[in-house]
Amino acid sequence: MPLGYAIFLYSFLFVTLYFQVFLLVSFVENFLEKRNKKEPSKENEILSYFPTVAVIVPCYNEEATVERTIQSLLDSDYPSEKLSIIAVNDGSADGTMQILSGFKSHPQITIINQENGGKHTALNAGILSTDAEIVGCLDADSRVAVDALAQSVKHFADPTIHATVPVMILERPNSIMRWLQKVEYEIAIFVRKSLGAIDAMFVAPGPLSLFRREEVFGVIGLYKKAHNTEDCEIALRMHDHGLRLVHADDAFVYTFGPSGLVALFKQRVRWVSGGLNNFWDYRRLYFNKRAGNLGFLVLPFMVISIMFSVLLFPFVVIQILRPLIGVVDRLSVAGIDSIGVFDWYSVGVDAYIFASLLLLFMLFVTVFLGRHTARERGISLDMFLVAPVYGLLAPFWLVKSTYNFIFAKKTSWR
Repeated sequence: MPLGYAIFLYSFLFVTLYFQVFLLVSFVENFLEKRNKKEPSKENEILSYFPTVAVIVPCYNEEATVERTIQSLLDSDYPSEKLSIIAVNDGSADGTMQILSGFKSHPQITIINQENGGKHTALNAGILSTDAEIVGCLDADSRVAVDALAQSVKHFADPTIHATVPVMILERPNSIMRWLQKVEYEIAIFVRKSLGAIDAMFVAPGPLSLFRREEVFGVIGLYKKAHNTEDCEIALRMHDHGLRLVHADDAFVYTFGPSGLVALFKQRVRWVSGGLNNFWDYRRLYFNKRAGNLGFLVLPFMVISIMFSVLLFPFVVIQILRPLIGVVDRLSVAGIDSIGVFDWYSVGVDAYIFASLLLLFMLFVTVFLGRHTARERGISLDMFLVAPVYGLLAPFWLVKSTYNFIFAKKTSWR
């Protein structure tokens, strides 16, 4: 193994293992702290007050799902007199506006129709149209559990909390790519719960992130375009102003993911490209005492892990192909007998193999804990497929995203 490659590889494995163990320790400490408390915390108390809540549903060509999305909010167990829904049609070219018009007479629903300006303009239009104490966003391809709003709002009983992020679950996977995304979402549940425990959330995703309207938007301003990743930018801007985001691990929101490889690739490129640009825009948070764990650990790790993945990718491909080429050569020269009988004693056991197996084990633990948080159980085949499949696919969108970032290439929602 070339020395330079070995240094990069072992550095990457060390950093990744360190961060995985750190997240696991944070997760376990948070679990034990909640279990061992003698008295229920404010977050766990039965909600004794119901602040006014406005949920904005930004819509662009969402005729297939928006009715279900709005109906899930109407079916919520949150007091109807305290809940308002603001549906913003952002210049849709399909039948979205016709569907929204069917809700025009509903007392809880306000409909705003505007020319297409992007998601951030739709959200801002909704924020400016309400005086609710709590305001949030629900993507038009998502739906909420009956108690999701109440479970999220109860965290605001703590006056130091300014925003909440729910548990996002991929709904009804019906293709191989969606099954693999389901596992990815379960990993994200674990990560967000761990990051929430150490005040290091760096994204407030569209499906039902809630904010104190005046204390957040009245202080830091409205949404920005932010490289098509407004949810990341708003979270980083909150950290920049010393505002707190937490993970509402009892609030469940269900959403859909891309069904095919091409759509998944485009979505991930948009996410990663936008994230890199926002990480650069907020580089002042790095190793900044005000940013705490986010600045000293999480943001540096995110950038370093992407850098390592991009730089190591060609070397990993070469290491995989080299023995395969050797096997093909032997077969072409000496036939099948040249392969011989597989012998476990011929498999080398070195630090690289050990670290890789440990990372794989940590991945299974992460998925298991994410599923436990989402109140799911069991072991399934997708848990074993996600590592090799995403291990091959992810570097491609990481390379593309890095290219976009370096050469200032823009991505699109469409």
